[in-house]
Amino acid sequence: MQEPPEKLVGRYDIVHVRLFLAVVNNDDPSPLLDHCIKLLRPGGVLQWDEFDPSGHQTVSTKGSQSKNLEKLSQYVKSTKPVRWVTNLPQTFQAHGLDVIALATQREHPWQRAMYMETWSVLAEEFASNFLDIHGPLGSGDELRQLAQRAYEEVKQGSSISQVLQVVVGRKPGGEHLGM
Repeated sequence: MQEPPEKLVGRYDIVHVRLFLAVVNNDDPSPLLDHCIKLLRPGGVLQWDEFDPSGHQTVSTKGSQSKNLEKLSQYVKSTKPVRWVTNLPQTFQAHGLDVIALATQREHPWQRAMYMETWSVLAEEFASNFLDIHGPLGSGDELRQLAQRAYEEVKQGSSISQVLQVVVGRKPGGEHLGM
């Protein structure tokens, strides 16, 4: 990752990062975290919101089936290591941030349909931008077909319930923002 432009270093009181799961490589958010910390003024805060795939649960309603959603959830969990999400508070501390807030919560039931729409888009993007280029021949098509079958289950009332983890850390020094 490139260094931030000098004019942005130490300029911000608040930096907010959300849903960078696909961007973090090798189960290590350190390059992105270091970049964000450089943007903060002393005493500034970094808030990182991330879904933790280790907490995915398939939810079926109205007697619907969810075997393809379960396969899709397992696929996401197996595609790349994501232990870093669960360990994010410790990683903040290891990078010199004081953790001032930590929350984990599941989405509201009325949000699940929206999140499942997002999953469909993400599956298509991953299939097109990664598997079709770098994966075994046909693997992008397989994921698209699985996502389509899973979406049919969503239309019948199934979904994947997700855990959102929010970590807020403060950079030492400077005046605090009253948080």
